Amino acid sequence: MKYLKLKSPFKLGTLKYKHITQSIQLSLLIVLIASFFIYNRAGYQGVNILLNAIIAIVVSFIVEVLFAVTAKKFTTIKDLYFKENLLMIPLLTVLLLPLHTPIFVIIIATIVGVWIGKLVFGGYGFSIFNPAIVGVLFANLSFKSQLAMPDGIIYPLQRLKDATANLSIAGLNPHHLLLVDGGYGMAIGTASVGLLILLIVVLSIIRAIDWRISLTYLVTVFGITFVMGKFFFAQEQILTGLVIFGALFLVTDDVTSPTSRETKIVYAVIVGLLTVMIRTIGSNLEGVLFAVLLGNLITPFLNRTVKRSNLISLAKALVFAVIVIVAAGAALNAILEGRIPSELTTIMGVMI
Repeated sequence: MKYLKLKSPFKLGTLKYKHITQSIQLSLLIVLIASFFIYNRAGYQGVNILLNAIIAIVVSFIVEVLFAVTAKKFTTIKDLYFKENLLMIPLLTVLLLPLHTPIFVIIIATIVGVWIGKLVFGGYGFSIFNPAIVGVLFANLSFKSQLAMPDGIIYPLQRLKDATANLSIAGLNPHHLLLVDGGYGMAIGTASVGLLILLIVVLSIIRAIDWRISLTYLVTVFGITFVMGKFFFAQEQILTGLVIFGALFLVTDDVTSPTSRETKIVYAVIVGLLTVMIRTIGSNLEGVLFAVLLGNLITPFLNRTVKRSNLISLAKALVFAVIVIVAAGAALNAILEGRIPSELTTIMGVMI
């Protein structure tokens, strides 16, 4: 399969490249606008969402232009927009941060994502890691106090984390999460899980994202947590936090995800496993961003492991997925129930 050797989406052809990137950017705008109305209706300052988005886009534009000019690659604004997808990183950055994020943190996260996460690698299509995740994680690690939960606010994900420690459910209303009230979340983009699921279906149908990665990732997270604590436990894990958002915009990123059918399945399973491990026995509240970043790290290795796609290699990938889901679910369940030595649990918790 010749396309396994490609370095970036640019090589797939201009029409397909524009179709994918423009569809995703439009979807990001839809999620942003929907989040604005949802937060406003809930009594929060939804206008901050639009303000943060405008600031992030302007900052991203300035960084892109300055970099292109100094590198003597600048031609026109239109060419820069279509080549570098100027809305992608700033919109993702805003949607991955909470509503109360200070403006200076938005600016720093955007600069780090655009410059360090993308441009230093050669621009869109050549990044090793998802650039927006690089910027957001830098902000989360560097400005913990500024991004901490406001007084009187409890994230749905925090309630889930507390309940998960006892292998119990948090009692979150699935209808609120699915429809138009995901609660005040640690990421703006999680306001309506139902909208995100709808966009996954639409973008899969028009082939703007690969449904195999999204579906495998969601099945892995649901499957592992189902083995751990049955249906309602798994349901809350799927509908809360960045899992659905990640399945739509993060694990499906064409640049940082594998290229063949089998490697996509293996990649999604590994990212799903890491997501559940960090959420259940790790110290971090959310595991999706770290899991995707680690998945990006192994993508080059996965691309080199599959030389030819066939039914045998597909069967091996599916068997791998089933084994990981069952074994990981049983192991994590044993850890949380205290049936595995505390020393091992501590070591694993520190590692993730």
